[in-house]
Amino acid sequence: MEFSKVPEINETGRLLVRRPDGETEFHELHGDTRVGRAEDMDLVLEDPSVSRQHALLRWEDGAQFVIADLGSANGTWRNGDRIALPVPLRNGDDLRMGSVEMRFLAPRGVHEGHRGASVRETLDATSTMGQQAGEVQPTLIARAPLMMAALELAHQASQSPIPVMIEGETGTGKELLARAIHADGPRADAPFVAINCASLPEGLLESELFGHRKGAFTGASTDRIGLLEAAHGGSVLLDEIGEMPPAMQPKLLRFLQEGEIHRIGENQPRNVDVRVLGATHRCLADEVREGRFREDLFFRLTPIMISLPPLRDRIEDVPLLAGRLLARACRRHERPEIGLSAGALRVLSAYSWPGNVRELENELLRAVAMNPQKEILEEADLSSRILAPEAGSDALESLNSASGSQDSEVPGGGAVGTALTDVDSDTSGDNASLRGALSRFERQHIEDVLEKKNGNVSATARALGVSRGALHRKLKDFGLR
Repeated sequence: MEFSKVPEINETGRLLVRRPDGETEFHELHGDTRVGRAEDMDLVLEDPSVSRQHALLRWEDGAQFVIADLGSANGTWRNGDRIALPVPLRNGDDLRMGSVEMRFLAPRGVHEGHRGASVRETLDATSTMGQQAGEVQPTLIARAPLMMAALELAHQASQSPIPVMIEGETGTGKELLARAIHADGPRADAPFVAINCASLPEGLLESELFGHRKGAFTGASTDRIGLLEAAHGGSVLLDEIGEMPPAMQPKLLRFLQEGEIHRIGENQPRNVDVRVLGATHRCLADEVREGRFREDLFFRLTPIMISLPPLRDRIEDVPLLAGRLLARACRRHERPEIGLSAGALRVLSAYSWPGNVRELENELLRAVAMNPQKEILEEADLSSRILAPEAGSDALESLNSASGSQDSEVPGGGAVGTALTDVDSDTSGDNASLRGALSRFERQHIEDVLEKKNGNVSATARALGVSRGALHRKLKDFGLR
């Protein structure tokens, strides 16, 4: 039997467009492509949030695509940042025009860059925290042993062609880790395509994954390649794979076993070569035991399992993450970088973060947006659910009362001097582990700032918002002087 080959697309880039109604389509980019609501646009987006002439994608110097906003009302966004000037596009970049989302897939052979940092770059950046970490995603920066172990395992897995399953709660960075695994491996220059298995009904999910022929079902007005074909030579992420309908599971299993797909309405199989990555917030082993997930599919998808810890289990990373996410929030709001008082940092570190890193990022985005004139965010600038959460409020109260004796020594009422009690203070009871962890955060934060200021105590005290006397006492307490 001869298999038809997946078509190679060398001369064009592509946009995978997901419209607000959930429908997706591919649009090939031939040279300059004007995008907007007007009928004479090259790519017409019939959505009221899109301007008549919204954006332009231009092929420059025979080397790369560049995107420029054409003065749209709702802006053109790349990877979460609104663009003001023309910017180059890289394979896998997420774009948004109004409420229409899309993903850019670069032409074959022109993948000179890829979105996100590799796992190896992430690990390297973690070990040199005082340096700029390039494009390393803040979510994947870590010092916590659990997270560092997950990143190291991901780096090892990136060099293998076999499937990887990433388990973790919502907001822990599963898709970012999948992208890093792709970027770190031999398929980095090929497409990375992600699909959320929970967001589509069964019939549409099959069409999205495998594609369909014109006339295969009502509404199939053209031939369409599926996302597995679109990722040929690269990687595909099956996000929320635990939500895949039971009827779809044997079809995915057949693809994993045979390496071939059938478009809906076609009898001819097609070879597709992709590296499969999965992600789920569920425990798939439990789903198998409950009969909701096929055992044979589970074993096919899980030769390598990576568990991402929730933020509450890597709480020592909160100051580091907060600093990176705050800087990114400032860039998104097009304002100079600002800081966090130690009081605010203490509150952030004591919160349990049920929404994980995503919740932390949203909290800092809100704080930056609501305090446009501030150079230092204080405790009062945080939202009420962070200041007085039902879970963890006793720990906060204990920390606040314990550090109250030092508050009068801190100008402005918030910085390292108020963050914690002394290292040797009472650590009995349920708060012992939290208090010890926060002490370690505070020590590391002081060390980082002191190093950044080249050991200058006065400059460090000013940066931290504390008096020289308070800082000297902290340095002595922590054995740093």
